[in-house]
Amino acid sequence: MRQTITIGSARARRINVNGDIAAVWQITPKITATEGYDFWYFRGPGTNLLSETDYTGASMLVPPGNPTTTTTADSRFLNQETHSNTASLAWDVTSRARISAGYRYRSRTIAHNGDLTPIHENWGLFGTSLRPNPQLRINFNVDLMYADNTFTRISPRQLQHYVARAIYQPRTWLVFSGAANIYEARNNVQNVNHLEHNRYFSFGTSVTPGEKWSADLNYSYNSTFSSTLLCYASTPPPPNAGAAPPICTQAGTPLSSTGYYNAPTQFGSFGLTFSPINRLHGKAGYRISAVNGSTDTMNIRQVNGSLQSYYQTPYAQLVFDLEQKWKWKADYNFYGYGEGLPVGPTLPRNFHANVVTLSVNYAF
Repeated sequence: MRQTITIGSARARRINVNGDIAAVWQITPKITATEGYDFWYFRGPGTNLLSETDYTGASMLVPPGNPTTTTTADSRFLNQETHSNTASLAWDVTSRARISAGYRYRSRTIAHNGDLTPIHENWGLFGTSLRPNPQLRINFNVDLMYADNTFTRISPRQLQHYVARAIYQPRTWLVFSGAANIYEARNNVQNVNHLEHNRYFSFGTSVTPGEKWSADLNYSYNSTFSSTLLCYASTPPPPNAGAAPPICTQAGTPLSSTGYYNAPTQFGSFGLTFSPINRLHGKAGYRISAVNGSTDTMNIRQVNGSLQSYYQTPYAQLVFDLEQKWKWKADYNFYGYGEGLPVGPTLPRNFHANVVTLSVNYAF
């Protein structure tokens, strides 16, 4: 028979110091140089003291013997010191076009329980802003980075980030907009093999011909992907398990996986507002988000779950002005969620709800 009582105390702090300085030099009326330096240093020390008292006895029928008390002290800390320097040059080619280029150097030193990880990054920066005519605006930026080290397996050694945005307004009541945001990163050193991307594309339009009605339409596509060498142990092993490299086998994790994760997601929405008479206002619309993804299976009972699912929310609202400060209001909202195949130990989750709200509002 054994009884244990554990008591203790812990203390953790976060100490943060940061600062920055920048300068701008107007070389010519069309050429501008900037220089910026950023410093960030934080420390997260923590200590704890645990006291464990053990009471032992031969059985529940006799009193326990003399207690034994053990006291254990421990400490942990995480420090990071960052120096970042960014220099850039911008040129106004014309009144409707600007281009810029820059270079950034960032040095980080991460200390974790006595282990130091120095990381040095080199960045290339490029940007352009175009105004071909008063109705069209286009912005485009590129960031490129290379690092000589990483702190975690999923931290990138190389990355490319591309961002483009455009707005086109052919009429005062009609606006089109679009954006692309592409992020590519990798840490493809031995026994890591990490790849990832996040590619986002969106389009939207707004129509506002007058006070009687307006409409907006939006669509976006987002592809999120990652792959990393994972080592694990499983009994029994899943059918698609691979053989782990020797460094993992020696650590007792003889199986390997690519850590594959892919979640392409589409989102669409449509909204309409209307006011046929001065005292009646309404809106209605439909929103849906659907994903058709998959991931590497490391458990024979694992199913795709929300990686293959949809979520839709149509809605409607009517507001009638009864008097100057009184309004009658009716709202309808539908919430629907569903998952696809394959079926695992439980059936795919599906639910829906209809919510109707009637109210009278008084504003004062």
